[in-house]
Amino acid sequence: MHVSAEKKITVGFGVALLMLSLLSAASYWSTTSLVKTTGWVTHTREVLDELDEVPLQLARAETAQRTYLLTGDEQFLVSCQAAEAATQHEIADARKLITESPAQQQRLDTLAFHVQEGFAALQWTMHIRQGQGLKAAAQDVLGEKSRKVVDDVEGLTQAIETAERDLLQRQLVKADRSATHTIAVILASSLVAVCIVIVAGLLVRRDLTQRKCAEETLQKSEERYRSLFETAREGIATFTGDGTITSVNQGLEAMIQWPREELLGRHYREISTPDSAARWEERLRRALAVERLPSLYEAELVRKDGRVVPVEVQASFLRNKDGDPVEILALFRDVTMKVDIGLPRRDTDLQAIQPKRLSSQR
Repeated sequence: MHVSAEKKITVGFGVALLMLSLLSAASYWSTTSLVKTTGWVTHTREVLDELDEVPLQLARAETAQRTYLLTGDEQFLVSCQAAEAATQHEIADARKLITESPAQQQRLDTLAFHVQEGFAALQWTMHIRQGQGLKAAAQDVLGEKSRKVVDDVEGLTQAIETAERDLLQRQLVKADRSATHTIAVILASSLVAVCIVIVAGLLVRRDLTQRKCAEETLQKSEERYRSLFETAREGIATFTGDGTITSVNQGLEAMIQWPREELLGRHYREISTPDSAARWEERLRRALAVERLPSLYEAELVRKDGRVVPVEVQASFLRNKDGDPVEILALFRDVTMKVDIGLPRRDTDLQAIQPKRLSSQR
């Protein structure tokens, strides 16, 4: 099956567009995954930064508490209260960052409880210092309760951070796998696109070469036809279906003494006698009905000076690629000499002369 160059080019561009769409989709997918992974990295970093502050603030509060116990300076009470407020703020910020993980939210609730318990223990010791003195407060500090709270806070903080790092690691592995798949798709699509473009280019080049050869052959054929058309001794003309002259050769110009520029666009009846024009139209109607013109018949053309030129006409249809008639090609042969010397002419003349020959023989 022959496929035109236009279809090949269309298919080639269509496939190239498809490959470009795949590359765009893969790039979008990879970029989205990278942006998401970057977001997770930032998210994890923010969570870790917030959680790192919780044990530090608790340690600052504990340091301020012990300094207050030793010195009795109440400015350390303010430092302890500031550390407690900062810790609550850090926990609240961390809670906003891990809204998508119920397990992390539960761990954070437990952490907040232990932090609150730890600060309550610090406040209790400082109240003992204010009411009962340094000795009683020192005995409470030496107990295990506050130390246990700090250990619990550190353990919970590390658990939350470990979970965040594990989540980040899974996201990185997923992103790496996605990037690998994307690279594979891009490479495969690019390779296929290049191969298709090369094949399409070779096919188009072959078609163009064939078309160029065909055009050169057609041009040579047209040149030969034009040469025969112009140098023929007989008159040659082409007509549209309604009888309008579309081309004439030098032979017809010389035969009827009409310049070519004046003949083009005229109707056949303007260069023929009324009787010949009527017979022409009648023949054309019958010919169009059966799509076949009579092979040879006689007619009369009219020269520009009004002189009648008897001619023999040989006509045929010029057809398009579908076989439909589009124009009429007519060859005119001047038979003036036959008429002058009384030679028999086509059809009617033969019928007129034959009876005379029979009567002379009798």
